[in-house]
Amino acid sequence: MLLRGKSYRCLCLNPARPVGLFLSGLFLALPLRAQSFLQRVERALPAERVRMVLYYFDTCRAVTQNQSAAFQMLGQLDAVGQRRHDNQLRRYARMLRDTWVKNKPNRTDRQNADLFLRIAQRADAEGDEQLAGVAEHFTGQYYYLGQDYGSAFQYLLSANGRFRQIGYANVPEIHRYLYELAFNYYYLNDDAKVISLLTEAAHYPAFSPNLHIQAFNTLAMAYTRQQPQSATMVGLAEANYQKAYQLAVTYRDSVWMGIVRGNLGGLYAHQGRWQAALAAFRTDYRLEMRSAGQNGYPNITAVELARSFYELNQLDSCRYYLDEAQRLRQFNSTKDFSQPFQDDVFWQLYYALARRYYQRTGNLPKSDRCADSLLSYQVRIDNRARSRDAALAEQRLLVQQHEAEVAHLERLSRTQWLLLGAGAGLTGLLGWLYWSSQRRRQQEALANAGREQQLTLEKQLVTDELDRARADLALLMEALQQKQAQLVLSNPPLATADPSLLNAHLLTNDDWAEFRRRFERVHPLFFGQLRHQFTDLTPAEERLMALSKLRIDGLHMSRMLGISPESIRKAKYRLRKKLGVTGSTPLLELLE
Repeated sequence: MLLRGKSYRCLCLNPARPVGLFLSGLFLALPLRAQSFLQRVERALPAERVRMVLYYFDTCRAVTQNQSAAFQMLGQLDAVGQRRHDNQLRRYARMLRDTWVKNKPNRTDRQNADLFLRIAQRADAEGDEQLAGVAEHFTGQYYYLGQDYGSAFQYLLSANGRFRQIGYANVPEIHRYLYELAFNYYYLNDDAKVISLLTEAAHYPAFSPNLHIQAFNTLAMAYTRQQPQSATMVGLAEANYQKAYQLAVTYRDSVWMGIVRGNLGGLYAHQGRWQAALAAFRTDYRLEMRSAGQNGYPNITAVELARSFYELNQLDSCRYYLDEAQRLRQFNSTKDFSQPFQDDVFWQLYYALARRYYQRTGNLPKSDRCADSLLSYQVRIDNRARSRDAALAEQRLLVQQHEAEVAHLERLSRTQWLLLGAGAGLTGLLGWLYWSSQRRRQQEALANAGREQQLTLEKQLVTDELDRARADLALLMEALQQKQAQLVLSNPPLATADPSLLNAHLLTNDDWAEFRRRFERVHPLFFGQLRHQFTDLTPAEERLMALSKLRIDGLHMSRMLGISPESIRKAKYRLRKKLGVTGSTPLLELLE
């Protein structure tokens, strides 16, 4: 927001992007730390588990950048959910797995919006109102990032309606969703809704330290922007800035400490409390200089310090910080998309104060040049402001249309039973029912299309995995056969070999373990069904049945198992007798 030339700051992360920059390295891909995280999840209460897991998958680069690591962790979290009978944790873990692809850098916001919309439709079809709302919220957030504000608020408001219906307190991470919706309204200058949503959010556990601080900072900015600005609004703004600052101190976040103190200094300056403003700007300047190499140099804060000294009639200090502001400005040339606007704001503030300083110190030529420069920057900022106001007006209109539609549907929902009871307005009721049924059919059609697409994708994934498993098993079999062939070449024929050689296990325990692992990828239920149907099979008989399942003939079996073909025939005979099968029925028929 702009207030007397001061740009109030908030460290606003993309709402649908990972949050908590200052803690982005908190969880690293180290096994001990991952194990520690899992232990803390298991000890936590169910609602806290969900917040911990979602925050982890927002901030841990080991899982946002590595699908294998992410899926391994989600599998372990699913196991925690099973042990703790926490179905909610398992549902969220499934959603994180199904939407992990959003982390890929080449995806567009529209693709991610479509992804979450499919998840919302699936959850809706399954009757999972909570996850349907969560997925709709992120659908709206990605539309918001893609600047499709009409679609964004369509899904954001639908999600918020679901959350209200099931109860905000029943959604563990509701603080996050209320904050993100409030911040979107802040962008549209709808401060009344910002205040309402963030006041509500304060009743629930904070999603993360970042959003805990940021919620109070944004609430204070909304109070500051109220017009007309009463003493009550100013007091509420100051109280919320102080709350945000105390939280930043508690979390030891120096970046947020500086941001909030700078915003508080702007509030004091607007009130003419220059001594308090000076103290706040000094804290901001000192903290910004600590991390200037990473976060940028405090050139605008330097101008604010100079302005405070000017108002306190300390002109030498004013001149010093004006020079510092100009010197620091040269270090802040970045490729940030907002940099041109920030440059214009800086030079507007700088020339506005420099003009007054040089006029007061009697250097009128310099004062006039500063006035000319100020005018050019003021024109550029005014042009930007008019363009932005026009765009915001259009966006607010779209949002208001969706709000009106939501309100209309809510009114219909409240009055439909009254209409039935009174027996009045039958035609209107039938019309509404027809419209409702049509809308439901459309939703069902979308849900069915989404489910069909998801099933097709899952089927293809299963087919691909089965093909890979068969190829792996074939490679292993080929390697084992080559190994057996080499042994045959280097030893006498099995029929005349030494008896000790006939009893050797050429398919070693390691070979068998690898064979079994690959075999079960192709036939995952084989051994379970075998033990269920025939309870007293020996390990050797299980091997014989597995090789029979692969249609391996007796000669190759004898080579693989290190026994003679005659021994294979006798083993098959004894196995048929044991299983109560007479004659020469092939073992393979028992396995079908």
